[in-house]
Amino acid sequence: MSIEFNDGQHYGFFMGGTTLTSGNGFYIRWSEIVLASLRAAGFLDNMEDGTSPPSDLSKLWLDKNLDPAVLKEWNPVGAAWEQVTSQTLFGRVPWKGEWASSAIYRRADLVSYQGRIWIAIQTSQNHPPAEDAYWDLFLESVADNSVSPAKMTGDFIIQTVTTRTALKEIDTSRVTSIYLKEVGREGVFKWTAGDFSAEVTADTAEALYVKANAVASSSGAWVRVAASDVSAFGASANSDSSAAITAMATLLGYVRFPVGNTLVDADLTIDAPVYFANGAFVTVSGTRTLTITDVIDSPKQHIFRGDGAVSLANDSDSGENARQVHASWFGAFVGKSTDQAPAIQKAFDAVGNSRESVIRFDVGNYLISSGMTATRGALVQGAGTRRTVFLVTSDGYSVFTTGQTACRFADIQFEHHSSVVTNRVSPWITLSHDFCEIERVYMQDAFNQVIVGNGGTNAKMRDINMVWRSYPFTAGSAGILVRAAGCNIDGVFSNYSASGGPAAIIEVGSGASGNVSAPVIDNVNYVCASTGVLIHGDSISVSRGRIANVNYRGSVGNAPQAIKFLTSGTGSVFGFTVDGVEVANTATAAITFQQNSSGTIKEILVDGVYDSGTTGNGIEFIRTAGTLSDIVIGATVNVRLRATPVFFSGSNAGIRIDPRAMVGGDVAGVFFRGSVADDTAFSVALGRQIFSGTAIITAGVVDMGIFGIRAASAPAVSVNRITDANVVAVATSLAGTTGTDGNLTLGVQDGALYVENRTGSAQNISLTVMGA
Repeated sequence: MSIEFNDGQHYGFFMGGTTLTSGNGFYIRWSEIVLASLRAAGFLDNMEDGTSPPSDLSKLWLDKNLDPAVLKEWNPVGAAWEQVTSQTLFGRVPWKGEWASSAIYRRADLVSYQGRIWIAIQTSQNHPPAEDAYWDLFLESVADNSVSPAKMTGDFIIQTVTTRTALKEIDTSRVTSIYLKEVGREGVFKWTAGDFSAEVTADTAEALYVKANAVASSSGAWVRVAASDVSAFGASANSDSSAAITAMATLLGYVRFPVGNTLVDADLTIDAPVYFANGAFVTVSGTRTLTITDVIDSPKQHIFRGDGAVSLANDSDSGENARQVHASWFGAFVGKSTDQAPAIQKAFDAVGNSRESVIRFDVGNYLISSGMTATRGALVQGAGTRRTVFLVTSDGYSVFTTGQTACRFADIQFEHHSSVVTNRVSPWITLSHDFCEIERVYMQDAFNQVIVGNGGTNAKMRDINMVWRSYPFTAGSAGILVRAAGCNIDGVFSNYSASGGPAAIIEVGSGASGNVSAPVIDNVNYVCASTGVLIHGDSISVSRGRIANVNYRGSVGNAPQAIKFLTSGTGSVFGFTVDGVEVANTATAAITFQQNSSGTIKEILVDGVYDSGTTGNGIEFIRTAGTLSDIVIGATVNVRLRATPVFFSGSNAGIRIDPRAMVGGDVAGVFFRGSVADDTAFSVALGRQIFSGTAIITAGVVDMGIFGIRAASAPAVSVNRITDANVVAVATSLAGTTGTDGNLTLGVQDGALYVENRTGSAQNISLTVMGA
């Protein structure tokens, strides 16, 4: 028995009697019995009832907060649960009339817009119909009134099929639009007349083109309204998607991955552009390799996952854009508390050694607890110093080591993690291969911040900023240590702390396995109490280099010297030019030549030096072994304010000091003033091949001589105009032990003037030369 209520709240039909009443005797609404029956039959198996909506937004909800209960579905545009209509429940396509910007349209809605009929592909609002991801043209025109809004105000039925097999059986003369419900391949297909034989043959996955069994593909085909990603081709998160990915790349010339996971469980090569949606990623199974040879377009997200390998071995026709990746694609992110180096290494491994590449990094701190090896031509590209920071937690490894040629590091910063309290021994970067570059990099202290190894020939470094906290001045430590030929360094600034700094800002030669040639060092500006540039030939030779624009500002501590040439063992140093050196008064000396080896220091030209120091030595010549010779001090060297402008220790040969370099000292007319050790000689270049004039020489207050001289290929000297038997002149060059023991000897030869001290002790010598 049925009972009808119509009291405004409980209207509807209820089941009466004793059989189908509830436990408390209330009547049961017929509509709920119907819904329960449909669910029991499996038709509404996705419906949940209750006072709270289901967490799965794809389900239907029988809302029992209302009486009668209301069947609802989730509206993603309005972000609300809304009452289900018969059209949405039973797949009936509603006619919505003229398109309106304020209306919310769902998939399969039909509207009239600018004389055409359009079908909605996905939910939208305020998105005018056009051939895009939201709308598809359904009917071209209604001008002949064959299809008019009046005829479509009722429900327009669109049929559904569950498989492609069923789709092929549809009678295309009666049904021209159909919705495929096959899992993973859902979408609207339209019957389209025309020759689709080539497309059907090419689309082996039946993703876009499906042949009807009763119609030749040359006459028509079912054509998918839209295909946005590999899921339309059968890709899955749970089974190998290689075939689906290949099918999309072959048919469309590109691959797009949808939100969520796509599994690759076979070796796969994609030779087409690849696009990742927000939230999309690929999992490559262990032992498998995913190779992509074209451009990748993805947001900053972790898109390559799994234990398998990823190879971005781009081919020659893919262009440079194909070689640009982001560290986040491999799982490296700023702000993480775990080591990001393994993820970054995956990026290097992926781009490989076949061609150049760019690995980009975000603004923020990357925590690093292990080393990484850069691959051939890889550019580590940060967002700028003090922006992209590698925060290093431990020692014992170089943060970056080159694994192949032409690696580059730019716009990054290295810092110690706050947990690091010991002085770092290992470098931040090691260049072990040729043609590598470092530019715009900021580094905190380490025993060696950068090492250019024996294989790092032709390295370039620009705009390097070093900071030293409290690192001790340990012997052998250097900001940049160069052991390879052809290194070019342009722009180094080194800051300081009150007790920190390396032994040298830049050191060339130490520990090299072979000779080092052609270093070029320019624009070094520092304040810590270190040697600015140290050229060290130990068991090898360092040769044919240039040093320019070294500025020691000297606000803290006492630097040993701005530039030092040093030999030890069997090493030699030769063939350098030095120009543009400014030295603060806190340096012990401006430039030092220290010959300790069995080799030589020779053929070095120095010019453009200004030293503001008033104590100690200006330029030092120190020899304990080997040969120290052929050093030329030019006219624009100004070290005359020093207590000893030029200091000699040990025998020297061919030390030529331009007389103009010493003009303007505190004694009028002095061209040279310096300390000369016993059995030591030096020379002064007189500026022309044939020089005639007068030379006045004194040693302390005892020995003095005045001579007429002619320095030419046929030299000549006069006798001493002052009676001093121990001060003599000879018409030849002098080498330190050439003249008579016990004498102070002046010599001339080929435009040069020589002075030799054999008096038995070091002498402070003053020399005045006046041209005729």
